[in-house]
Amino acid sequence: MYQLYSPSSTKKPMFHNPMWAICERVAEVRTLLDDHIAGGKHTAADVIAKAQAILSEPALQGAMSDVGCFPLKN
Repeated sequence: MYQLYSPSSTKKPMFHNPMWAICERVAEVRTLLDDHIAGGKHTAADVIAKAQAILSEPALQGAMSDVGCFPLKN
């Protein structure tokens, strides 16, 4: 079961499906990138740092492994 949480929530689960978990987190990074491209709302360094933080979340890595994106490192 995947229990990724919204950054603005008080630990309220957002998803229970690995595909939804992946989509939601990728959409969050894309929004940051789109904002940066559109008007510099976020710096490139901020976007990269946030993307790295999101992609290194253990729950997200587990979800990505379960759907076959890559093997989970032991």
